[in-house]
Amino acid sequence: MDTISISVFAGVDTISISALVNIVLIMLGIAVGIFLIILIFNLSQTLRKINTMMDQNGAAIAATMKNVDVITKNAADITQNLQKTTQQLDKTAPEAIENVGEIILSTKNAVKSTENIVGKVEETVVTVGDDIMDTTDAIRTNTEDVLGYIKIISEVIKAITAAFSKN
Repeated sequence: MDTISISVFAGVDTISISALVNIVLIMLGIAVGIFLIILIFNLSQTLRKINTMMDQNGAAIAATMKNVDVITKNAADITQNLQKTTQQLDKTAPEAIENVGEIILSTKNAVKSTENIVGKVEETVVTVGDDIMDTTDAIRTNTEDVLGYIKIISEVIKAITAAFSKN
């Protein structure tokens, strides 16, 4: 049973299984070959682009590579300084927070004292203002009285002058 009858091909009545397997393998080999050709073509284009980029940016890449050591050392120094600063902050932060609390309390007390002083100053200004108004009223009244006396005295003097002038 090594042969199969196929009526698809004109003039060929039977194909052996081994021939069929060979045809399938050949077709599979052709497909893989086409795939590999496309893959190699794309890889070749990519490598050309990479070479072009390397040619254009070679100097910048070389300079960057030279600076990598310096950058790494600087990063290490920065990390070390950050660790020291963090340790110092861990030691001093509680004291600073406590001091801030004390400063806030002192400021609150100072504001209360200032409010009390402002209230007393306001009361004093009102009292002084009232006293000045009373004094002004008293001076006005006294001035009116003095003017009244002066008018009376001037009338008396006019009357006396007129009486002496008729004689």
